[in-house]
Amino acid sequence: MRCKEARGLLADLYHGRLPEGLSARVVAHLRSCPSCFSAWEAMEEALQALGALPLLSVPPEFRPSVVARASVVRGVALEV
Repeated sequence: MRCKEARGLLADLYHGRLPEGLSARVVAHLRSCPSCFSAWEAMEEALQALGALPLLSVPPEFRPSVVARASVVRGVALEV
């Protein structure tokens, strides 16, 4: 497996979304490639930090406001 392919699969590996065989290939690549392993560690650290952040509550009028603004920008009426 090449680095470009392995790096493109890191998020799916982290979230457990890869088939077993492909997952094993990515893990084998990470074991043999210091550069990709470093990218894996950085991504894992970032995702764990993001997961530790508190969820924000959004006021009920937020979504309709965003949809209305987007429809003006695009010139298309969007369903609210």
